[in-house]
Amino acid sequence: MPRSRASSRAGGGLLLLAGGPPGPARFATGQLARELAFAQAGIAPSPVAPEPQAAGAELLAWDDDPARGARAWSEAAPLSGVANIAPGGADRVLLAARDEGPPLWVVRAVGRGQALLVNGGGVWRWSLNATDDLAGERGRRLWRKTVRWLAEPVHGEPLRVTAERKLVPGVSPCD
Repeated sequence: MPRSRASSRAGGGLLLLAGGPPGPARFATGQLARELAFAQAGIAPSPVAPEPQAAGAELLAWDDDPARGARAWSEAAPLSGVANIAPGGADRVLLAARDEGPPLWVVRAVGRGQALLVNGGGVWRWSLNATDDLAGERGRRLWRKTVRWLAEPVHGEPLRVTAERKLVPGVSPCD
């Protein structure tokens, strides 16, 4: 079994950089094709401006001050070569295109791990904003947090807690 497949099945994360055409379709072949195939209908008109979604609020926080972070995202460079994809039912959209466009960052479970698809090219420009002195640090912070988040194991099994002994005589721990 290839390393990426074994790693994701065991709880590791995958970072999928789709870039320009063919975009996410490049992941529809190979060992993980079934898990990484996205329904795709062409390329979205460029440029596509990013808008963080509630599901990605913690990961995509660019600043400790939410107002400054929101302003930085509103000024973030658009992406190009974004594919019109439809996320699957269990997918989580962390970053979408403004005006209800296609998802830009989509997370999908792969085995016990997760895969983050970055849909489109030009994310490097998020660190280059002439009006934001902190743009470079914001970009580094985003990628550090993203890689750390992907590297953390996903807990696929529910946590089970049982009492070692009954604390009250005659009462079951589940009562």
